[in-house]
Amino acid sequence: MKKSIYSLVLSDAVIEGIDRMAYSMGISRSALINNILAEKVCYVTPEQRMAEIFNTLETLIRSAGEYRITSQPSVSMFSLTAPIAYKYNPTLKYTLELYKEPSTGGESGVLRISLRSKSTALIECLGAFYLIWSTLEKRTCGRCGTISQDGRYSKPLYISGNLSAEEFGTAIADYITAIDGAMRRFFNSLEIPTRAAREVELCYLSYINSKKNVL
Repeated sequence: MKKSIYSLVLSDAVIEGIDRMAYSMGISRSALINNILAEKVCYVTPEQRMAEIFNTLETLIRSAGEYRITSQPSVSMFSLTAPIAYKYNPTLKYTLELYKEPSTGGESGVLRISLRSKSTALIECLGAFYLIWSTLEKRTCGRCGTISQDGRYSKPLYISGNLSAEEFGTAIADYITAIDGAMRRFFNSLEIPTRAAREVELCYLSYINSKKNVL
């Protein structure tokens, strides 16, 4: 969304109130004024749409399982953690970053999954899971995420059709719970690799066959 500089004449008392409110919300004076005026003219700003998406995501995630919402570094990011069914009880971090405008490749954002562990065995297990999952994505959707050597996975997000903020938030929640559920079943079947791979495939097929908007 294009932005320009405008000169406004406002009373000092109004600006003091705006600054207090902006500080409490963690945004700039300009951003708050822009949001207030956008609401008055019934225009949804990218920041407001992100907030609606994150509110929907948080509501669904809190009722979906063992997830912990973490502090958010910016208005365009949302993070949560989830445990892995593995010794030492490690946790994964899911970080969602939304773009104000689609990138040149058409992406609306990116979902990153990371692990804070130096366990080589665990990282190798995660790599095997991501390879199975991304192969299934590539086969059915023509695109998939990117696997890194340190147990990370990055999934570009595309809006399928003209989704509302609630629909997009729901689609993201569906994806997170699907990949997390598949991961749990994978780790529960590690002793038999063929069974573990089959569990991932069953979870993925259930996800793409039962969800209205697949990312």
